[in-house]
Amino acid sequence: MDALDLDGDGAPDTWRFWGRREKGRPVLVREERDLDGDGRTDLWLELGPEGEVTRRAVDLDGDGRPDLALRYQSGQLAEKTYHFGKDGLPHAWAHFRVDGSLARRERDLDGDGLPDEREVWEGGEPARTEPLDGARRGQK
Repeated sequence: MDALDLDGDGAPDTWRFWGRREKGRPVLVREERDLDGDGRTDLWLELGPEGEVTRRAVDLDGDGRPDLALRYQSGQLAEKTYHFGKDGLPHAWAHFRVDGSLARRERDLDGDGLPDEREVWEGGEPARTEPLDGARRGQK
């Protein structure tokens, strides 16, 4: 791990984590950044084998925990995950098609971190809503 002071205030604000991939050479696999100078991470980046961002997470309320996570596939946004509250569990998801259009949204209605409702989108509009009860998920 490397700790860097990119803003020159004397305190680290960027942390780079290295892993070994092809032919044993070190490759950057994760980077964390303190964007507001409070000493806590506000931005997390996970990188793929070619250095591409595969996941980006952001702390929006300053508590040091991710509130929004973005997952990428082949350079395209594939999923957004929203974390509301302090429980660390996801509460809502948005899934995207390869063309960038919204495919579906899911919501956790009972606070267990699993989706309870799915809204399917077609042609840029919500087409139908499907319940995702415990029996369908194998939970509860």
